[in-house]
Amino acid sequence: RTSHQNVRTPIPNVITTIPGSGPQQRPVILGNHRDAWVFGAADPNSGTAALLELARGLGELQKTGWQPERTIILCSWSGEEYGLVGSTAWAEHNGPLVSQ
Repeated sequence: RTSHQNVRTPIPNVITTIPGSGPQQRPVILGNHRDAWVFGAADPNSGTAALLELARGLGELQKTGWQPERTIILCSWSGEEYGLVGSTAWAEHNGPLVSQ
């Protein structure tokens, strides 16, 4: 037996930007969704682990004074299982950026 409720809840995206040092160029955008349909789902976990490890490594590099030549944008999107809601909303909100 299951029980369901229809409720509105926020679908937050987590986005960070590491500014590049070079002239304005197209940014490097890396992203992954983190939501899943069921408990313990493996679908987004490998991509989330890779994205978090990349963020950790880039953070360590920044501590040494490193700065990338191109801007890097790391995106952790929610709402993918409901129809690519998080990534689509982010792309629509950042149209000029993603159309470069």
